[in-house]
Order: sequence, then C-alpha cells, then structure tokens
Amino acid sequence: MTPSRVARRTGDAGFTLVELLVALTIMGIVMAAITSTVISSLQLEQRQSTLQDVIDDGRISLQAIRRELRAARRVHEGSDTMALRFWVDQNQDQIVTPEEEICYLVEPIGTTGGQWQISRWTHATEPEHCEPGATPPTGDRRVVARTLTDPNAFVEYLPVPAGPDQPATREVHVVLELEVVGVRNFTSTTVETSIRLRNVP
Repeated sequence: MTPSRVARRTGDAGFTLVELLVALTIMGIVMAAITSTVISSLQLEQRQSTLQDVIDDGRISLQAIRRELRAARRVHEGSDTMALRFWVDQNQDQIVTPEEEICYLVEPIGTTGGQWQISRWTHATEPEHCEPGATPPTGDRRVVARTLTDPNAFVEYLPVPAGPDQPATREVHVVLELEVVGVRNFTSTTVETSIRLRNVP
C-alpha cells in the first residue's frame, strides 16, 4: 500500500476544519437560544413573584382595615377619599372613648410627593386629628400600607358621611393602588374590597 493511499484513507475517517467550524457555529446558536429561553423564564418568574408579593401585601393591609371597619358604629362626617375617621365600640358600652376613635390617613412618603402610605392611630377625637399633617395625639402612629400611587382613590362611602341628621354610612369601598417596582408592563396594581358596617344603628 502506497503512502498516498494511506493518507487518503486516514483523511476520509476524520472531519475537515470547515466541518468543525460549522458544527461549532450550530452548537453556539443552539446554546444561545437555550440560554435566552432560560433567562427569559427566570425573569418572568421573578416578575410574577414580585407582583404577587405586592398583591399579597395589599391584601394583608385590606384585611386589617376590613376587620376593624366592619365593627365600626359610625363613620364620622368630614371623612373623605384620603382620610377615614370612625368609632368602634370595642367594649360594647355605647360610650365613646378616645381609644375607640380611629383614623386611617393617606400621607406622603418623603418630600418628593410621588408615593404615599396609609397610617393608622387612635384618639382621633376631632376632625383635625385625621387631616394631612396631623400628629397622633398619643404618638401611636402605625403604617398599614406603603407605596400607594394614587392617594385620591383610597376610600368611597355609601352614603357619604354627613351630619347627625343624615343617613349613616353603611358601606365603605377601600382601594389600594400599589406601586410595583422592577416589573415591566406593571407600574402599579390594585387591590380593593367593599366593607359593610355591621354595627351601624
């Protein structure tokens, strides 16, 4: 067998440089597509998780407001879309005490005015105790919800709280429009509920 025939047979059994480059190129394209799909899936899962966390936080806040407001005997006149002041007869003695006068108020976070929070306190015996900039008489301010994007859509009343000769408020619709950070196509999400006041005379 001549050397040329040996070389030809050896060459026939392997891959040429061009074939290797083509194979590597195809493998690179396939790997890039797989990597892109995996990254997109992880990003989608992260966005959904972030959105669900915001919704869950909003629902927890709504449950706290709902539980307390359902037991209210009166929503005070002067309550509006950003301030909710009401009386809960906690010991069922039909006597109003300062610790039973509750305020939920929408307040700005920081000085930029782009985000708001809902704070809650007691001893709100006067309308001015539940107005923007008010200081809780007892210093027991507690934040109930953060990162609201629309402060004017917090509360709606049926009927609207008015004077003693007017029909009492019997239903309150609470809306929390919450900011969603780091999720494309979602700048905010809304959780809401309607609350029937069971103890209004």
